[in-house]
Amino acid sequence: MQNIICSKHTRYGFTLLELSIVLVIIGLIVGGLTVGQELIRQSELNTVVRQHEEITTAVNTYQLKYGTLPGDHNKAVQYWGRADGGTDLTQNCAAPETNTVAGSKATCNGDGDKRIDDDTHEAFRFWQHMSNADIFQGSFSGVKFGANPESSRVGVNIPGGKIEGSGWYANWEGNNSGSGSEFVGQYGHQMVLGNAGDVTDDPDDPVATPAEVGQVDEKIDDGRPATGKLLVRYWANCTSATANNQLTATYDYAEPGKLCSFIFINQFN
Repeated sequence: MQNIICSKHTRYGFTLLELSIVLVIIGLIVGGLTVGQELIRQSELNTVVRQHEEITTAVNTYQLKYGTLPGDHNKAVQYWGRADGGTDLTQNCAAPETNTVAGSKATCNGDGDKRIDDDTHEAFRFWQHMSNADIFQGSFSGVKFGANPESSRVGVNIPGGKIEGSGWYANWEGNNSGSGSEFVGQYGHQMVLGNAGDVTDDPDDPVATPAEVGQVDEKIDDGRPATGKLLVRYWANCTSATANNQLTATYDYAEPGKLCSFIFINQFN
């Protein structure tokens, strides 16, 4: 009968040293992923500043070339044709909020009042006119996405931001008397960068933490959420303010949630 000999050196399982090495490796992997995510997020925040500058430069270039604001341009159809198919280029489109021709630069006029009026087609023609003029990258329909006058969709009628899920929206806000989301102030023409997930409205939903908006604010402005060129939207969740007229408020850096969006005010005339 064959004898079965078991060596006294036979091992089962791992030693404490081996387990420690495995745990260290897992920790390094998890730590590396966390650092990688932080670097990606930091890169996204850095591009907020760069995109803002690109848009501002494009608007200034358009004004120099055509003597008017994109979107508000009241002779745009003379350059790119009428999106309703009409041939009389002294007349605007029959329905500028909806008239569009797929794959064409055909567009509609603004009213020429030096304001990119909200709740009208001008906020969307704004992007289309700059694209038509080859000074801003992208292709835009120039019309609302749905029934709501402000209904927006990234890649269709507004450009996306580099922060995941975000989009840009420009319009005339003028003198803002304040609300549950915005501080009191003279906003003039504003550019909003926020979450674009709600396609029935403009992209102003929260997209960043108070610390992230504050970080951008400190880089390019005065570091305060209610003053300067960069303001925060959703002040009640993102700042120390208890009312929309508390302009000395500070960012709530301890709040970890993505509760804020960006508002760049007094952008162009």
